[in-house]
Amino acid sequence: MGYFTFTGNPFVDAGLLALLAWNCKKSLEDLNLNDLDEITEITSKLYNSERWRKNLYSVFPNNPFTNPSVKEKENKYLEFMADLKQNIKPLNTGYGCAGCGVREPYKKFTKTDVPLTGTRDLRNHFPAAEDGENYCALCAMLVQFMPLVLFSCGGRFMLVHSVSEELNYIYVRQCINEVKRQIALGDLTGIYDKGYKNPVNAVFFLAEEIVRDLTDLFEEPIAVRIYNFTNYNQSPDLSIYDLPARVFYFIVRAKRKGFWREWQELKAKGYTGKRAENATEEEKKNLNNEVLNKLLNEESVVSYFVNPQNRTITGNFEFLSLYLKEVRGYMEKRIETIKRVGDELARYIKETDDTRRLFLLEKANSYDEFRNQLRIIYRKRFEKGVSTPLFTLDEYMEDLFPEGPQNWKETRDLLLFRIYETLSGWLTDKPLEFTEEEEKE
Repeated sequence: MGYFTFTGNPFVDAGLLALLAWNCKKSLEDLNLNDLDEITEITSKLYNSERWRKNLYSVFPNNPFTNPSVKEKENKYLEFMADLKQNIKPLNTGYGCAGCGVREPYKKFTKTDVPLTGTRDLRNHFPAAEDGENYCALCAMLVQFMPLVLFSCGGRFMLVHSVSEELNYIYVRQCINEVKRQIALGDLTGIYDKGYKNPVNAVFFLAEEIVRDLTDLFEEPIAVRIYNFTNYNQSPDLSIYDLPARVFYFIVRAKRKGFWREWQELKAKGYTGKRAENATEEEKKNLNNEVLNKLLNEESVVSYFVNPQNRTITGNFEFLSLYLKEVRGYMEKRIETIKRVGDELARYIKETDDTRRLFLLEKANSYDEFRNQLRIIYRKRFEKGVSTPLFTLDEYMEDLFPEGPQNWKETRDLLLFRIYETLSGWLTDKPLEFTEEEEKE
């Protein structure tokens, strides 16, 4: 007779995973109803501590711990949980529960016990605009463990959820380990908090924490959804952050291929402005990061790999290729064409000592200007007796500029990246700028 199943409901599943991790189990088949006892006892004491109770005002308002009129808080909570446990039914004994859907509801629960389910005039996110929602006893009980696996972010709380049970479990296990650390040290500091108030930065921190503990490489990219919510009485709210599957997979692959330092350097390029110049790592947690914002919005960050102002790059072409393949969806042929053309441009610039031409490539303000500089180099190579073309018509149309004038700057930056990488030592003493007279063709 089974009782436990994943539901797809993030609050219920979070509580279920907390139950698994607390009991050091990974399989639902290993769970039994007795496993509910210890975690219930632990939460009764944990939630009654000052810092945890303060957090719970934004998770379970007016529950025994947050309602000032309730005196014997732990006892009231334990009575509530005992009542739920006594009314747990096996799986597939009914329908109607908003959590699992395979049991009869025990009763209608409000936001006091299940976040964002509405109470009186606070109807929140349910389109039926009803007072609360129907849950079975077990799903409601599991939700009470959910705070153990939340992540604090500027007065709101984040919850990681994905289609991968392994990924979810990794995140939850980290949170449970933090709770157990607090208990062992006697330092009950509240819901897992690393000082983040900027939600986008927090999303990527959580993604990185999961990646650090991954043991197996996923066969295909997996999207990660992060719920950022508050259930506070006066202003309940929910935001959803979807970390694109390609971006998460890129971070996973970067870790596996030994590019973690390069990934950190790329991420650091996103902190711009005077505030970021002298900011500590702790302060940067809450500064705007352009790279992370663009990755989250599925926008290109190629320009952050290369800096024409001082002709430096982030990482190497292998790291750049990983990003192009996993995030931008470049085919291998296109990457190889860009690499080869970049090598040929670097060879021409070095052999002719034509750093002025490199300057003109860097300063091109339009697709036509950049294309014209490529045309000039194309012609001069032939004049010097180079028989192989810089690129074929097919390579130009399919690999260099498949979208024509659109995104031409990305191709320029990719070619400049390869030039800088190839000529890194040679360019050291070369001028970065030329006068107007020297620029005339």
